[in-house]
Amino acid sequence: MMNNVGYQLGGFAVMAPFTNFGGAGSVPVGSLPGVTPYGAEDMAGNVREWCWNETPRGRLIRGGAWEDNSYEFRNRRQAPAMDRSSRNGIRLAYYPDPEALPPAAFRFESLGDPRDFRGEQPVSDAIFQVYRAQFDYDDTDLNARVEYREESPGGWIREKVSFDAAYGGERVLAYLFLPANTVPPYQAVIYFPGVASSWLSSSEDLESYYEFSMFLSFLVRNGRAVLYPVYKGTFDRVFPGQPGMSETHQYTEYLVTRVRTPTLLLNGRYDSYFPPETSAQPMIDLLGTPPEHKRLILYETDHIPPRVEYVKETLAWLDRYLGPVGR
Repeated sequence: MMNNVGYQLGGFAVMAPFTNFGGAGSVPVGSLPGVTPYGAEDMAGNVREWCWNETPRGRLIRGGAWEDNSYEFRNRRQAPAMDRSSRNGIRLAYYPDPEALPPAAFRFESLGDPRDFRGEQPVSDAIFQVYRAQFDYDDTDLNARVEYREESPGGWIREKVSFDAAYGGERVLAYLFLPANTVPPYQAVIYFPGVASSWLSSSEDLESYYEFSMFLSFLVRNGRAVLYPVYKGTFDRVFPGQPGMSETHQYTEYLVTRVRTPTLLLNGRYDSYFPPETSAQPMIDLLGTPPEHKRLILYETDHIPPRVEYVKETLAWLDRYLGPVGR
């Protein structure tokens, strides 16, 4: 079961309730009970800390701020040295014997070696049809069933539904969120989650999962219906002994696709996980979508763009291709 305090994820839930994650701003050091094994207080969820180390795109910055996801407190990021975001701060340390500090403490941080997609080549149409044929299935009755329907405190109707999978005699779970401020027929959006959904074992408290509040709830409040399927390898349907969805052979099935639909891609310019020049830009270039129907927007942030921006751009994109929501 997921905890709704501070957007928990797995073991990060142990520390997050004692920190400033989910707060309204930074707090004075010593305000909360979160203490590291070395006695440093309020390191997680307060501000991100600048470090001396240079990086490929600026300087190293560690930890998560109050408005970040709780897993951010273990992450390394980068930002331009003159970045003056209110989320960034410093911690001062006194070293009685500075000569004893190892040079490695001030080394250049490469932030890993992310895959470079610039040299990738799409397969031919003939080869892709072979890939696609592996996912053919018999067109049979889905035997859909509404497991429950209830009003959510968030201001929408939530339905849990199930239907037959095309394999293994399994049932697929899905959650349907229906807006209360719009009359049917609804515009519908199908949501596909991030890899964190493969770290959790239950979808029952889905509205407390951090992706729901960050990336999905605004769509329902805007008047659109959203379907959130529990995909194979996520939540209740994790693979036995699954080490993490991206580390399995089954994960490759999520990557066999050929996109020609309108696509909007939002990315941080200083993303250390997926640098835009080796990931986002090659992706948008390789899509089969006509140029006038695909767009990449880069922001002066790291992994996740500012919420106000992705909400604005996402709703504008849906309005453009689905039309404004009728009330």
